[in-house]
Amino acid sequence: MQERISLPSINQLLDEDLKDGNHASQIFRAFITQPKWQYENFEAWIIEEKRLD
Repeated sequence: MQERISLPSINQLLDEDLKDGNHASQIFRAFITQPKWQYENFEAWIIEEKRLD
């Protein structure tokens, strides 16, 4: 089963804007480099983000 999580949910979990080098970006980087995430997950996040804009 493919796991899904939305970008707004990720931002809510981080409780801080993603800015280069800040704590939230470090947490996010560690999160997305987990082996369970595949290209399809990243693609879905990008599509979802474009839809929310």
